[in-house]
Amino acid sequence: MGATLMSNKIFDAEDIAAVTRVLESGVLSAGPEAAALEEEFAAALGAGHAISCNAAMAGLHAALWAVGVGAGDEVVCDPLVLFGGLAVLYTGAMPVFADVDEQTHNMDPTSLAERITPRTKAIIVTHHWGEPADMGGILAVAEAHKLPVVEDCAHVLFGKWQGRNAGTLGSVGVFSFQSSKHLSTGDGGIAVTNDPYLAEQVRAIVTFGAAPTRLAHNFRMTEMTAAVARVQLRRARGYVAEDRASAQLYAQAVEGCAWLRPQQASADSVHSYHLWVAAFVPQPGGPSLDEFKEACAAEEANFSFGYVGVPAYLHPVFSLGGSFGVSRDPQAQPLPYRRGWCPVTESLMPRLMITGVSARDGDFHRRNADALARAIRRFS
Repeated sequence: MGATLMSNKIFDAEDIAAVTRVLESGVLSAGPEAAALEEEFAAALGAGHAISCNAAMAGLHAALWAVGVGAGDEVVCDPLVLFGGLAVLYTGAMPVFADVDEQTHNMDPTSLAERITPRTKAIIVTHHWGEPADMGGILAVAEAHKLPVVEDCAHVLFGKWQGRNAGTLGSVGVFSFQSSKHLSTGDGGIAVTNDPYLAEQVRAIVTFGAAPTRLAHNFRMTEMTAAVARVQLRRARGYVAEDRASAQLYAQAVEGCAWLRPQQASADSVHSYHLWVAAFVPQPGGPSLDEFKEACAAEEANFSFGYVGVPAYLHPVFSLGGSFGVSRDPQAQPLPYRRGWCPVTESLMPRLMITGVSARDGDFHRRNADALARAIRRFS
């Protein structure tokens, strides 16, 4: 993504005091800090329950197990990112990728409906870049087939759909505390749910005790991480507000440019802007993508292009067709892990231009947006 940006996250004496408090207590795991974080996070999201864990991937894995996904099942997920599909592989199930909407970059409910089979056990929906997916359409498909929905909320802290926080709309929502996220502890995550049974199951999977009640993993969060997360949670709404303001600078820079199309936000949603993302859309008489990239480089506009290059299903990790060599029902049609499976995603991916919107330097995004505007004006 060009130059590495210093995050706008602030870690100061309050964070140090929180860690010191834990170390002086001698309780480094399964203590009061994690319990307090869970209570505070659930309240902030308007969720019934929260379960802290050591990473969002652990939370996704636990959520899938909690809703009953296992070997031989299928789970429909997004192809723009790999994380949902990887979580499916960890359970021994098979990821089936639904295409995305060209405008919103999020899962297309029509494609989702087409991917449902008798073997489908769950749906993972990713709220890409901070824009909540079309949960009305997705939940309608899920309800028609009686399927649980796991929300990957790594990008969308305090993003909303029809007034409700993302993560509280499906069966389980999973948030990331990785270092680039709105609430950062370096690594860590938290799962939320309104279902007491699912909360109990996720906790049983995440918290491995001396005599576990079910097959589980030791995915729990340390007390030091939880203590820092509690401090950062109090600041997170401010971080999100700053990132939203930075994103508007880029929206203004591309206003009126027919060949750059920012991710479209729904009238039903509130975008939290983990990233600002636009798609290059070739136009007659306009520049080529390569010409535009060269103009950005010449103006020192700090963007990356193409995200991870190809859809998830074209990455080698999915080529084995299942975790640990687990195979599907031999009577089932082979999954088309090949080009052409999600044509919108395959067309969109190389045309994505991306920048983070968090920066310690308060003037960075204004300068970067100005550089983008200059790159666009080269073709006026």
